Amino acid sequence: MAKPIRFILTFALWTCFLCIFPTTNSHAAPGDLDTSFGTDGIVTTSISDGSDRGYGLAILADGKILVSGRADFSSGVGEFAVVRYNSDGTLDTSFGTDGIVTTSISDGDDSGYELAIQADGKILVSGIADLYTLDDTGDFAVVRYSSDGTLDTSFGTDGIVTTGISDGNDESYGLAILADGKILVSGNADISSGIGDFAVVRYNSDGSLDTSFGTDGIVTTSISNGNDKSYGLAIQTDGKVSA
Repeated sequence: MAKPIRFILTFALWTCFLCIFPTTNSHAAPGDLDTSFGTDGIVTTSISDGSDRGYGLAILADGKILVSGRADFSSGVGEFAVVRYNSDGTLDTSFGTDGIVTTSISDGDDSGYELAIQADGKILVSGIADLYTLDDTGDFAVVRYSSDGTLDTSFGTDGIVTTGISDGNDESYGLAILADGKILVSGNADISSGIGDFAVVRYNSDGSLDTSFGTDGIVTTSISNGNDKSYGLAIQTDGKVSA
């Protein structure tokens, strides 16, 4: 049976996520757009007056779709953004404000990249917080939302955790939740003069650093003499971490 393709161009840019869903449409050929989703298989969502971008995507058990990214509200200053869609591509108005949640972490340029769903339905989004206001110096950032899109105040400080690893620009991209509820985030840390190392941070379920991991919860690894970056991570069946 052919499986049409659904595109979500999130959030009103050319970023698209490729998802394959079963269908009963016997006329659809492999690679065809699923016309039952959005408008001819495509959904776009404008959040701000600036450049909105979607990066992370997850499908919930009930078929709803979560997308994380950033929304630029003024002069390129970004905020974390999360949008939830119904399975037909319409905005789920029971989530946040008309299906959309935005979170400002700093006065600078914040970007949400990866997302993961906990077993209890809470939503984790990892990314970058520009705590030093547009000087290209960021920290790892993790935000946890309740299933309705409100910030989970039991996590970190009012739902937000930031972690500075180096004096340079630290960027987090990968995110995974362990079976015991601990949280792994990977990315890169600018250890010296724009030369980055792989970086992995492990948090307890409440957002505090897990000091039993690496050095006070943080591991950095230099691979080359250049700028090393990790964009994703995965947990092996034996619990080892690949980034």
